[in-house]
Amino acid sequence: MAGLVVFSLVLLFAVPFFMSLRDALKSRNGLLANAAVALLILGFAVLAASLFAQFAGLRPLADIYARETGARQDAAAVTAEAVLGLTNGLLILGLIPLSTGVLLFGVLSRKSGRFPDWLAYVGILSAILGYVGFGLPFSVLTLAAGIAFFFLLLVWIFATSAYLWWSGAMPTPA
Repeated sequence: MAGLVVFSLVLLFAVPFFMSLRDALKSRNGLLANAAVALLILGFAVLAASLFAQFAGLRPLADIYARETGARQDAAAVTAEAVLGLTNGLLILGLIPLSTGVLLFGVLSRKSGRFPDWLAYVGILSAILGYVGFGLPFSVLTLAAGIAFFFLLLVWIFATSAYLWWSGAMPTPA
């Protein structure tokens, strides 16, 4: 539950960050910057909905397996597992627009010259690892790529935020 609360707060605070980043990069490619924001917000929203659905489905599944198994409970368990499987698919589908949005921002920031090249490459590499980590069948390689995706995504978000703040493009609290 704590992870869901943190993820929801990230979603809440990510929207102003994405809008500020869009405004910083919009001068040359407004359509791509707007598309990147839309994809990132969509990706984060789908991930949050998937995680909430998984949390809501895990408790009934645990209760079902804690009781004696009977025909009725087996049907309920199968239904709960199917719902959890669907939310896992929804989770993967949320990572596609998220990775695509990061990729677009990485390419736009590389072309803009407003951010250092290494930061653009961190965003691009994070997006590629997102596609590899969640687009291939599960293995140790895809697990490592998924973990690296989230780590690099955080590095990219924090470093980009710092550059936006230092440049004065990020709004400051009054």
